[in-house]
Amino acid sequence: MKHSQGFSLIEVLLTIALVSSSLLGMLKLQSISIQYTQAAVQRNAAMNLAYELVEIMRAHRHELLRRSTTPSEAVSLLASTVVYQANGRLKVSGAGCAAQTLAQSLSEQLECWFEKVKTYLPGASELRDFFVVCPSYKLDADARPVCADSSYRGVNLGIQLAWRSQNSLCGESDMCIYTTQVAL
Repeated sequence: MKHSQGFSLIEVLLTIALVSSSLLGMLKLQSISIQYTQAAVQRNAAMNLAYELVEIMRAHRHELLRRSTTPSEAVSLLASTVVYQANGRLKVSGAGCAAQTLAQSLSEQLECWFEKVKTYLPGASELRDFFVVCPSYKLDADARPVCADSSYRGVNLGIQLAWRSQNSLCGESDMCIYTTQVAL
């Protein structure tokens, strides 16, 4: 019996199979990692865009607040404004932002803000009906703002943004939602 120096064909094939399967596993892990990173970036962008909208509204709060008739009456948000309708739907025409000039009015700034939303959140333009901005003091069971009626007295604002996600990274559907409440 001879002692051979080297590897048999079966040993080489087994080694190639093990290395290949581990490399494929690492590639799959890398792919999933990229998807979750992209989802986190989009969630972070939604959060930043929501707070940018809040800052735009704070800069123009005189257009959004109900003026009290007596000093004892509290200041509160209007039920419907240039920014939102009474049902909470966002009032954007989708006409876009005039890039040549600096947006001055609240409606101009809202259009420029929505251009950013369409840039950073995929599918946001077709999900515009899921955007909610309304006077709100509570969230429903699904953590979505409940729009207050015209008798609401307060400055809490509920904001909800929506966008599309690939591979259902936001749950059962391909739609992701970010919701927050702030005091204006």
